[in-house]
Amino acid sequence: MGSVVTPNNLEAEQAVLGAVFVDPLCFDEVRLTLSHPRMFWRTNHQHIWRALMELSLQSKPLDWVTVLDELERQRVLPECGGREELNLYLSDITNGVPSSYGATRYAAIVRDKAIKRALIQQSADVRAIASDEARPSSDAVTAMTKALDGVLSWSTSHTDQPMAQAIDGVVAEYNAGGTKSATTGYAALDRIGGGWVPGGLYIIAARPGQGKSALIGNLIDRYARQDVPCGVVPLEMSTSQFIYRIASLRAGVDSMLAREARLGPEPEQDFKAACDELRAAPVWWNDRPKQTVADVAAQARLWKRKNDVSVVFVDYLQIMGIMDSTVPRHLQISEVTQGLKRLARELSIVVVAACQLNRDVENKGKPRRPTLADLKESGSIEEDADGVIGLYRERDPQVQSPTWECEIGWMKNRHGGVGYGKFVYERKTTRFTERSDEASQGT
Repeated sequence: MGSVVTPNNLEAEQAVLGAVFVDPLCFDEVRLTLSHPRMFWRTNHQHIWRALMELSLQSKPLDWVTVLDELERQRVLPECGGREELNLYLSDITNGVPSSYGATRYAAIVRDKAIKRALIQQSADVRAIASDEARPSSDAVTAMTKALDGVLSWSTSHTDQPMAQAIDGVVAEYNAGGTKSATTGYAALDRIGGGWVPGGLYIIAARPGQGKSALIGNLIDRYARQDVPCGVVPLEMSTSQFIYRIASLRAGVDSMLAREARLGPEPEQDFKAACDELRAAPVWWNDRPKQTVADVAAQARLWKRKNDVSVVFVDYLQIMGIMDSTVPRHLQISEVTQGLKRLARELSIVVVAACQLNRDVENKGKPRRPTLADLKESGSIEEDADGVIGLYRERDPQVQSPTWECEIGWMKNRHGGVGYGKFVYERKTTRFTERSDEASQGT
């Protein structure tokens, strides 16, 4: 078997660099196509491009002298053959390009070769992981998904558009009915905040035991009644545990008794009828444990392509992992939230993720309304989320109390108002209902 030829085009790489030195003003346009030095095959070209990127960032001239000085500062000049040899090389490639006219065309060739190299390399890495009998197949799937995400980011052209073109898009969208927000399922929350906006990441935040998973179950049931396609990633509970809850609240029966098959004849009939109704619900589940944000993204893309899901629920955010578990925890959470936000924008769907709050909201046994500062482990949750919905109850109910009063509302809303609505939680059925038509405005 012959050796594999690594895709590259040195002439195109030289033409791109030469064009920049002939006309430095073309750099910004070419930079949109060649976003990373690794897109160049030759090592000295990578160093030169990295130097140009750094000089541009500092608003310094893009010429031979400044590039040579920058490479010396970065201590990589010896890898490029030294100052004298590199100076001659830059002269040769610059003199070989009469103008910057074809710079973007040459850059597209360089990028195309880089994508092919990346695919070959990533395929080899995934194959090595898949061939390791000591590692689960999920590691290879996760590695492949993350690798493809990286390659896709290279293969997507980053182009600007003039104001007139952007306006044309908005007017066309408006004439077609505009961008409709998706209902949260509750009138009070829609009235205050305006619902979910497609492409947005929304957080449901509360302390453990306050009803995050129960509220998600209520939302899933409400969407199922409206035939809204949803995907669910229940990382904390199994699919069957979630469905016991949803069927119980739909049937109005005790979820614990249903789970233990201890319902009486009439409640059992109602429970089974609810299960039959839910069979046709456009809801898809993936409760595989220890999923990373790359796993969830891969599943969501499949759901979108095959089932056109418009909402994906994740329960809950802090359980999700990333590829590199050695990264500090706050950076892991940041990667998760940014990954979910990118997923929502990419697929133009709503992503709703449950999130735990810090213990500070239970100060000395006296709960208070949560704030954004109480989001656990990372400020990136607040930064990346389009909206944050908090659950709050002023006092714990009595042990035998069948219901408790609580407030659910918008702590942050990038596309609407903030404020809380009054709700009642029914313990046995795990149902949340609005207490009245009035919503308490304000934070």
